[in-house]
Amino acid sequence: MASVVLSTVGSAVGAAIPVVGPVLGQAIGGALGGLIDGQVFGTPTTHREGARFNDLSVQVSTYGKMIPIIYGTVRIAGNVIWSTDIKETATTTTQRSGGGKGGGGSAVSTTNFSYSVTLAIAICEGEVDELLRVWADAKQLDLSEGNYRLYAGDEEQLPDPAIEAIEGIGATPAYRGISYVVIEDFPLADYGNRIPNFTFEVRQTAKPTDYDGRSTEEMVRNMTIIPGAGEFVYDTVPQEHLAGELIDERWILSGYREPVNKHNPQGLSNAVYALDQLQQTCPNLEWVSIVVSWFADSLDAGTCNIYPAAEFVTDGTTEPSIWSVAGQTRGMARRISFDENNRPRYGGTPDDASLIRFVDEIQSRGLKVMLLPFLFMDMEGKPWRGRMAGSDADISSFFTRANGYNDFIMHYANLLGDKVDAFAIGSEMVGITTHTESAGVYEGVNQLKSLASSVRSAVSSSVKLTYAADWSEYHHAEGGWYHLDPLWASNNIDMVGIDAYFPLSNAPQSVLGYDIQTLRDGWHSGEGYEFFYDDAERSNQVALSQEYAWKNIRWWWENEHINPDGATTEWTSKRKKIWFTEFGYPSVDGASNQPNVFYAPDSDESFFPYHSNGEVDIRAQRTAITATLAEWENSDMVEELFLWTWDARPYPYYPDLSEVWSDGEAWRFGHWVNGKFGLSSLAEIVSDISKRAGLSAQKVEISTLQDLVSGYVHTQPRTARAMLEDLMAGYFFDAVETDATLRFVPRGADVVAHIDASELIPDDTHTQGQSLLIKRLQEQDLPSAIEVLFLSRAHLY
Repeated sequence: MASVVLSTVGSAVGAAIPVVGPVLGQAIGGALGGLIDGQVFGTPTTHREGARFNDLSVQVSTYGKMIPIIYGTVRIAGNVIWSTDIKETATTTTQRSGGGKGGGGSAVSTTNFSYSVTLAIAICEGEVDELLRVWADAKQLDLSEGNYRLYAGDEEQLPDPAIEAIEGIGATPAYRGISYVVIEDFPLADYGNRIPNFTFEVRQTAKPTDYDGRSTEEMVRNMTIIPGAGEFVYDTVPQEHLAGELIDERWILSGYREPVNKHNPQGLSNAVYALDQLQQTCPNLEWVSIVVSWFADSLDAGTCNIYPAAEFVTDGTTEPSIWSVAGQTRGMARRISFDENNRPRYGGTPDDASLIRFVDEIQSRGLKVMLLPFLFMDMEGKPWRGRMAGSDADISSFFTRANGYNDFIMHYANLLGDKVDAFAIGSEMVGITTHTESAGVYEGVNQLKSLASSVRSAVSSSVKLTYAADWSEYHHAEGGWYHLDPLWASNNIDMVGIDAYFPLSNAPQSVLGYDIQTLRDGWHSGEGYEFFYDDAERSNQVALSQEYAWKNIRWWWENEHINPDGATTEWTSKRKKIWFTEFGYPSVDGASNQPNVFYAPDSDESFFPYHSNGEVDIRAQRTAITATLAEWENSDMVEELFLWTWDARPYPYYPDLSEVWSDGEAWRFGHWVNGKFGLSSLAEIVSDISKRAGLSAQKVEISTLQDLVSGYVHTQPRTARAMLEDLMAGYFFDAVETDATLRFVPRGADVVAHIDASELIPDDTHTQGQSLLIKRLQEQDLPSAIEVLFLSRAHLY
């Protein structure tokens, strides 16, 4: 009102001044009126409203839709089973302009509306093991940035508190027997202010019965954890990389922050999430062995440098932690070398403080820890450290010089001596330990024995010490000398460590099959036990006597050892327990023929096993692991077996994120078991479907079905027969009824009967009085195409 009146007065004043006329008068009146208006009533404000919904209701559920049944790991769309109406949130902002010292000006207020929804989405029937990933439309969600709750689907789960707060206590279903997710206040702006289509990757394992009523996963008690290289790969705290430059000892930052060790949607560091997965997959786990690496740059023991290394030195830093190993910070450290593709050959050495945090985290879960220090060869071709060699003088210097091998091991002895439960002073240094210049004298072994004494003085008295000898190294050296016996007999060594990659078979997988007992027998027969090959073609077998049979572990353990000079060694019968500090098998056909080899395109050591076609075969890997665990469990000789290996980079982000980790291609064929353990059993799936059809366990025979199933899902009502026919087509087996029992048998089994032509009965209708009729057809009557159904799990990665 004041503004209008005073503007009018100003116009009148202006009318009395003919030179300028009413224009100036109106301007004066308007300004004066605006000034008084602003002083009395505040700044004049224009209000605007953004777009908003008229209808905030949500249609929930799809009535009559089947609750999906899943086996294994699948990605599946959910079904909304409960929802609030869409919530509207108004946010008003005010922008002021003009005014100056004398006041006045104007303001524009804007009210924008955002929308969110709280909803519950059913995933599947039954109890899921793990929620791996969630997508809204095509966007993968970071589960750490929202309020998500998974209800696994057990029969004891309680109602969700958010639903209960709205529906009321006693009026809220718990949806027992259904796995579902509750998402609170999910923002809809990125999805056109509509509820997107949610899909979920979940794992629900139909556990195999591999041996003695147990799955292989349930048999595992000890696991190694790699990769051993990666500055913060083991850290329990998420770290970020900040690009920049070190100038005058100050970081000048540029570019973006990037996650260093959090590449999963759970809001956890990779290592913590990988530990969660490990314990979910292997519920009886007791020990974890952590691989931690320094680097060497030459196979010549006399000239090689041993050092911790960083991934970058002057071109960035990390937060919240600054990398440091053995007192070296980023600016002081040596950088990992680069390959021909300008990518670092390895990750850096794990930061000391992060390693301590990782050990603490593992032990807080009730697990024991062994530390396994490793030397990686930071050079072209990534050769095996076991090929390092030199003269006695070189080997002595290799251990004792400043920044030599002893400094590497003693750093970790001093860092973790009171924390870990077991400690290895080295691993697979075959060329060092077998070198001799005087019969029976092994300088490398003498140095290891001295190092063991130093480590014993540094660590807690309860820490068990060992050396992780290669399977080809632990027993005897060339000429029949039991070269490692002085170390094994030492009072500072508590157990004999063997990286037990012994060959258990020698045939193509098609001949071997997948029989656990066959591979158990392989521990007491064949190469390394009864004979060895003395030619590169592996065609000439030479008999082995017991005392030199390196796979005859029991004879070695139970007997005294006599060297070629006639002297008895310090080893006495059953003196110490044996630990398999490593054992494992690649996931390829023929895995048990040569377990020590692996596929790695960037390494000169890359091989497939003898008789292998280089085909991914997770079942061959699993059979060999199961056979080894079955053979040595409850052994009076082999006390612990550490399976190689589980990665601290969680599956499936490793190996999927190839832009983050360059070694993902090797995962398919390698010794990794994350992503390969936790698969479902074809036999158990068939059994469950048969049970749903009303058949008792006694009426179904599934023992010959040994395949593993990555994922299988039913989303539409179908008969049990239709479901089984899907599996029969994919896994090539048949259903046969005999003796009132439905037997499921693989195709291509051994021939069980030979039918002679004399046993055939002529059929006049079809064979014109002959027992067998061969008919030649015209070419146009022959099939022109053949449909082949081929399912390859390996093709998915």
